[in-house]
Amino acid sequence: SWADSDTFVDRLIFVPIIDNSVVDGNRAFTIKLTSVTSGGWGTDPALDFLDTTTVTIVDDDSTPGVLGFSAPFYRVDESVGNATITVVRTNGSVGAVSVQYATSPGTATAGADYSSRSGTLSFASGQTSRTFTVPILNDTIVEFEETVLLTLSSVSGGAKLGLTNSMILIESDDGGPGSIGFLTNQFVVAEASGQAVLTVIRTSGTVGTATVDLLTYDLPPASSGVARAGLDYTAVSNRLTFASGVGTQTVVVPITVDRLVEGDEVFGVRLTNVTGGANLGALSNVPVVIRDANSFGSLSLISTNFVVNERTNAIYLTVVRSGGDTDAVSVRYFTTAGSALPGVRYVATNGTLLFPDLVTTQYIVVPIIQDVIANPALSFSVTLSNFVKAAAGPNTNAVITVYDQQSLAAAAGTVDTGAWPSPRPIRRFTAPESSWSGT
Repeated sequence: SWADSDTFVDRLIFVPIIDNSVVDGNRAFTIKLTSVTSGGWGTDPALDFLDTTTVTIVDDDSTPGVLGFSAPFYRVDESVGNATITVVRTNGSVGAVSVQYATSPGTATAGADYSSRSGTLSFASGQTSRTFTVPILNDTIVEFEETVLLTLSSVSGGAKLGLTNSMILIESDDGGPGSIGFLTNQFVVAEASGQAVLTVIRTSGTVGTATVDLLTYDLPPASSGVARAGLDYTAVSNRLTFASGVGTQTVVVPITVDRLVEGDEVFGVRLTNVTGGANLGALSNVPVVIRDANSFGSLSLISTNFVVNERTNAIYLTVVRSGGDTDAVSVRYFTTAGSALPGVRYVATNGTLLFPDLVTTQYIVVPIIQDVIANPALSFSVTLSNFVKAAAGPNTNAVITVYDQQSLAAAAGTVDTGAWPSPRPIRRFTAPESSWSGT
């Protein structure tokens, strides 16, 4: 209720929201205003056009999830005692699930370098991480880097498998020429940075001088996603020298910055011809991913509902380009009659909106026809179609409601469908399922 003289004063409606643990998606209900009265003080007012709103309950429950290793490799020193391996549960954690794990020899020998392990990891409902350990056996033998392979299989409880293969890299602590490899199994670089910095490390010993050759290379041709030397990056071929005691070197690969929409692209980099008694580590041939900085973007109307008074000569509908502004893109648009008829309330309109390179906003102009007759609120629609290069955004259709400038003597307690709405914004409500109420 509102007291006399209350103007633009908000009142809150509290609706209890019931939480559950069921994965049932988002749900919605409506709230409608009815039976408006003046409380005996004069004529009852009429409802404005915003007499109904929708409340969306966002489901915060999830699925059983995806089980996988937390990393593609785990690097440990042989003196660590145990390698701790983490298995994570992502994209949901509802219900009890399980997965089997096992070790197998890579270049390491079971019983000499590590102890074999296998078993089942069980996740309770809501649990998102579990670990198991692999005993690492220490010795005094000068060795190179050695590997233990890890696998996951036989998932239960409705969960799915994610990263099912990983490995343990065992680094010797007994001194020696060591193993030379890349710091990681994949380098990722933003195209806009203009360069990829690649780190090469020497592990399991740094005794004596060692050298290794590094070279970039193109992957086999594919329809897309393959970087090309001279176009996307500059080929590099270097000899790296590790002096005794030195464990790290870096190489810079120039990346070509352009305004082309290419998507992510990949090239390879490998190490060869190691000298000085060292050997190549497990990570001696890895991909480099160039993250594309460019996108055509998507086109969308800024709203699905617009209102205009008939006394306005035209309505300007804003179309925005988001997620990218590279190159010229376009979209067709057209009006469709509803309760408002072309030639009576508006002028039928169609055409093409062109967004040049770097332009992110354009307007559709629809002329509005004014008369001297009292009419109810009438509507028509505008549709976006035939997107060229750009993708379709969330709002490709909008309803335009034309309100009359002449007053209607609406009956008390009813909706005055011709009333020009106040300039206050339309509100939409979203409530998380776990909240106790929404307003």
